[in-house]
Amino acid sequence: MKKLSVYILVFAVMPLCSCSNEDNAVVEDLTGFTVSTTTTGDNYYKGLTLQIGLAGSTDVKAETVVNADGKAVFDIDLKQLKGKNIWFCVPKMVKFFHQVSEAETVANAVVLPDKDNGSTVDTTGLKNDWIVALYMGINKDGKADGAPLYWATGNLLVVKTNASGNHSEVAYHVATAEETEMEGTAGNSLVMMDNRLVPNVPDGYANMPAGSVWDMFAFGDVTGLMLYDDKHIDQYCIETGQMSENKTDIVFDICGDARFDAARAQLGGLWRLPTCGKSGENEFAAFEDDAEEYTALLPNAVSYGEAMVNFGIKYDYAVSINGKEITVNTLKLPATGYRHATETAMGTAMFCLYWSGTADPTGTPGYEPGVDKTGETVNIWETAYNYGVLNRVKSWFVHPRTSSESIRPVTE
Repeated sequence: MKKLSVYILVFAVMPLCSCSNEDNAVVEDLTGFTVSTTTTGDNYYKGLTLQIGLAGSTDVKAETVVNADGKAVFDIDLKQLKGKNIWFCVPKMVKFFHQVSEAETVANAVVLPDKDNGSTVDTTGLKNDWIVALYMGINKDGKADGAPLYWATGNLLVVKTNASGNHSEVAYHVATAEETEMEGTAGNSLVMMDNRLVPNVPDGYANMPAGSVWDMFAFGDVTGLMLYDDKHIDQYCIETGQMSENKTDIVFDICGDARFDAARAQLGGLWRLPTCGKSGENEFAAFEDDAEEYTALLPNAVSYGEAMVNFGIKYDYAVSINGKEITVNTLKLPATGYRHATETAMGTAMFCLYWSGTADPTGTPGYEPGVDKTGETVNIWETAYNYGVLNRVKSWFVHPRTSSESIRPVTE
């Protein structure tokens, strides 16, 4: 189907006297710039409100309405935003994150990517040009009246940028649509490059060559490098700063904490891990179709794949504005499997396991502190919540903090 780039007439927007960004610069001398929306098929943005703001804040700096031919005009001097991280948002539909380029300031125009095609990377392939985040009917903390929560269309990925035999230097980005599809296929290069890993050290990836990509993290590992097995959870928690050496001062909530939350540390802004756990008011709850207390919540998951191979699960959310269905947002969670220390990734194209930012301070049945399970005692610092599909059950689970699992960033 032909992709449309559409254009509009200039019209009035809400006044804006100044616009402070994260570097305390001030946008003045407003001259106006044009935003073109792109869609697959007919343009569904026409007549809708488009907002602009700065990364690190939910404050709306200006808003306008998309014209019938798909363009919107903001009375802001785009040159003042060069190099700044900004967002565009159609409330409760989609949010786009982008760093303004010099070419865009010269053209005095920005073209949004098609939300249905996901995030994009720049020419180096090492960082995002655009991050696309979709509203899936889920609000902050899982509350009916909370702030809208937007889910990145791909997982957090790591690319090693230096040669093997050296302490790893890495770059991070949110997976593109193509990379997201690759993550859910059996034997793909993103998750099966494990035979060179070194266990139980702060950088188990040191011997991997430049260009190596991985997509699984331990809970609270902002570096994406640490690979400790379940017998070294104490060492891991102390090494990452999640617990003091005397096993007190334990961190149980890492959502948005840049010391521990890889999404916040590596993407900045308001990106973070979603919440999970026993309460119905958590951000993974609506995805947890088989957990008894969440069965009535939408959206519901369906499997996707080809040739009898399950690549993962996906969710469809119908976006309705003023009682009219506008478009459908589709979010895919690839079945990337999981890994313990340097073991080969297990369950690729079978198991979806995604970390939340919520640890398990009280213990969960079968994992209560002090309970002897498989010959070892489970302590309160050992486990954290994830969401996923395990043995065909879609629910939340508790796993050791040292387990390597995927991260799907969210933002307000």
